[in-house]
Amino acid sequence: MKRILLSFIVIGLLTGCQVENINYSVPVMATYEPQNVLTTSASLGGITLSEGGKEITEYGIVYGTNPEPTTNDTKKAEGSRLGDFYYNYEIFNPATTYYYRSYGTNATGTGYGETYTFTTSEEAPCNPTQDNRVNLGTYFNYLNITYVDLNDYGGFVDGNVIFVAGSGNSIITINAGFNEVNGRLPLTGTYTTVYGFETNETQSEGKIHLGISNYNGGDIGGDFAPPGLKVYVQNNNGVISLIFCDLVISQYYKLNGKFTYRP
Repeated sequence: MKRILLSFIVIGLLTGCQVENINYSVPVMATYEPQNVLTTSASLGGITLSEGGKEITEYGIVYGTNPEPTTNDTKKAEGSRLGDFYYNYEIFNPATTYYYRSYGTNATGTGYGETYTFTTSEEAPCNPTQDNRVNLGTYFNYLNITYVDLNDYGGFVDGNVIFVAGSGNSIITINAGFNEVNGRLPLTGTYTTVYGFETNETQSEGKIHLGISNYNGGDIGGDFAPPGLKVYVQNNNGVISLIFCDLVISQYYKLNGKFTYRP
């Protein structure tokens, strides 16, 4: 009797309880808009909004020339579970249009965030054969550079990374100021001249404050590059070269050539 009663109780419990169906999904991701796009680099990232009921085993970015990149294209894994990431990637080719988005993978599958596109800038259109020699134009001819100082805050140009290039026996210097994240050295890319940087301006946006100082130029003096001109930077493991290709600062200064800072 007791065994029969127990059987009825067990049967009643089994029939009275229903197993709830759980619907799992792929991770929900969001992609950050690309920033600081240069010749071979861009700042990219994303955030995991939901794991979809299953642990995220991997998240990161996917990119390529395919308008809808997947993990079958090129990917950069950055972590697992929930996370927020944003890095500068120096992995791209010059003058190329890329598509990219964030991704997250769990046992159910792979989810993707929004897709963004960006185009890297071109390399310098000129190739100066001699380093540390810049043609200043018809008025002053060549500046044979014997020194390139880093962070010489002479007050001539704005920025948190400043290069001053000159010669020991010359009264002319080339001054280049950058506004870089955490004061890092500028990356390889095309930088656009500006009149200066605001105090609260976003850092590392591919801009340069460029000027010529001339302490004995008479009525000519020095000058600043007008906005919108291009200066080409090469960063080879911390060795920084600035390349000028027919860069017209004024009627007195037209720069052609390059100089290099070596730590």
